[in-house]
Amino acid sequence: MKKLYPFIILAACLTFTSSCKKFERLIAVITISANESSLLVKGEVIDVAESTVEYGFCWGTTTSPTLANSYIKVGTTSSAKLFETTLSGLQVGTYYVRAYAQGDQGTVYGDPVKLQISSPYVEYYYDDGDSDYGWRYNAGYEGWMGNKFPITTSGTILSIEMYFNHVDGSGNDVLNVDVFNASRNQIGSTSDFYPGDDSWVSINANINYSGAIYVMAHWDYTQEPTNYLGMDQNGPNAYMDLGYYRDGDLSWGKCSSLTSGNQQPGVFLVRLHVQLSSGKTVTYTPQIDPGTNQLIMTEAAGIEAMDTKNKNND
Repeated sequence: MKKLYPFIILAACLTFTSSCKKFERLIAVITISANESSLLVKGEVIDVAESTVEYGFCWGTTTSPTLANSYIKVGTTSSAKLFETTLSGLQVGTYYVRAYAQGDQGTVYGDPVKLQISSPYVEYYYDDGDSDYGWRYNAGYEGWMGNKFPITTSGTILSIEMYFNHVDGSGNDVLNVDVFNASRNQIGSTSDFYPGDDSWVSINANINYSGAIYVMAHWDYTQEPTNYLGMDQNGPNAYMDLGYYRDGDLSWGKCSSLTSGNQQPGVFLVRLHVQLSSGKTVTYTPQIDPGTNQLIMTEAAGIEAMDTKNKNND
């Protein structure tokens, strides 16, 4: 979400000595430009002690950048002056930015402002945290179940969380998660994991994606029955009907279309932790609260369903 952050004002008393008077203060104001791809920096020269001074900004990865680092000259003035410019091309990392003014008697700097630029982290999910139903593939069958995520961003899926409902008689077989793109071509896979007992399971992923994806638990001819992947059928997003299956013959469909279930729309309890590849978040030190960024939010064989409220198999 694009957001214009409030100003941070940094004032420093400087000791630039002149035979006439002191170069009293340099004020630097820094804010994020609206497009989030550059920094709009603003400053003010107050009480010039010489006939003309050059002013601008310098920045770098050291705590006290100087003109020996990166800098940009904004202009010259012989009187008090407001000024601003845009710093572009800053990559993810830590930077220090400060204003400078330079005359015949030397160069003075404002105090540095620390900028921490990072790719934003977001969580995608559609469930309300309550499992009302459950699905699994029976032992001896191959298939996939999970959610479609109709997202438009690009980035890296760092980890995936899935909620599984316990059922008596489940064994110790493991599953993995496969991720498919909007064309339903597989783009990544996780290591094996054990489906938990009425609990969330966190699975490391590190899978790059772009646009809409399907995130699917994979039953690979398990030898024993497993727990059920939980589904939310009563939450505010259940109507989106994002729960899908992929059968071993590679046919796809919505779980709500299966006659073995209760045919209600729903979303699986599947959550993604993502680092986005576009956009930047910036943290200031000294810092004022910039507000909070929020990014919201033929029938398959061998499929079995369970009403998790009563734990009765359909």
